[in-house]
Amino acid sequence: MTLNTLTAKQVRMELKRGATMNDFCVKCSCSEDDLQGRLHRLWRRDEATIMEILSQMRANEKLPRKAATIKTIPKAPKKLPVATAETKQENDTDALKAQETKLSEDISKLEAEYGQLVGEAKEALAAARHNLIQFDQYYASLRLEYNHYLQQVAKFEEVKAKLAEVTQAQQQKTKLREELQRQIAEATSLPVCVYADGQIEPMDDSPEKLNFAGWKKLYETLLRQKECENLRVRDIQTLAKVLAAVKNCPATVVAVFDDSELEEVFRVLSPVYTAKEDC
Repeated sequence: MTLNTLTAKQVRMELKRGATMNDFCVKCSCSEDDLQGRLHRLWRRDEATIMEILSQMRANEKLPRKAATIKTIPKAPKKLPVATAETKQENDTDALKAQETKLSEDISKLEAEYGQLVGEAKEALAAARHNLIQFDQYYASLRLEYNHYLQQVAKFEEVKAKLAEVTQAQQQKTKLREELQRQIAEATSLPVCVYADGQIEPMDDSPEKLNFAGWKKLYETLLRQKECENLRVRDIQTLAKVLAAVKNCPATVVAVFDDSELEEVFRVLSPVYTAKEDC
């Protein structure tokens, strides 16, 4: 039996056998103070039981004992006197009160911390609810804007489809107009023969008469044209008359030249000098 392995049951059994304080100290190889410390650890906060056990040990000392069984504990040198049960009880009570005070302080600190955490939790919850309200409002606004966006996209697709239809119709009508213009030009064209001697007359006995008004003024202008530098005066006069006739005739004049050089100059200058004025 050792002090650290001593149990409450063993203490009860040894007391029934008449064991005293000295007997326990001998068996456990300890001092009385160590033994009392062990008793306090076995019966925590049960001072009445501890006092009862100590009283039983003292009572067992008064019982008659066999000489062979009596053993004495060698006194340790410079050992402090053993405290009485009353003094030990007071010390234990003071220790318990000190523990209680420390626990009370700890509980007060925990209560204060708990209150602070509760306040922080309430603030965080209020902020979260406020943010949730703002988010709901923002989401509703965003949803409204998104619906508006979808409407605009649908409108764009509708206009895009109509635009494609209009573009297709415009292209078709443009081609039709060009074809009509070509047919009209062919129907109203006036073929004209331009001879090398300067004579100009309609082909196929066309009743359309050629109008040479303004040819002299045009002739004076052509004299300064670079394209006419290598032409004879008669050729420049013929060219001026043809250009005037093309400009003055309401029909499309198709000039056919005997002189290829003169025809080439006509083709270069015709876009410049045959533009008809708007009515």
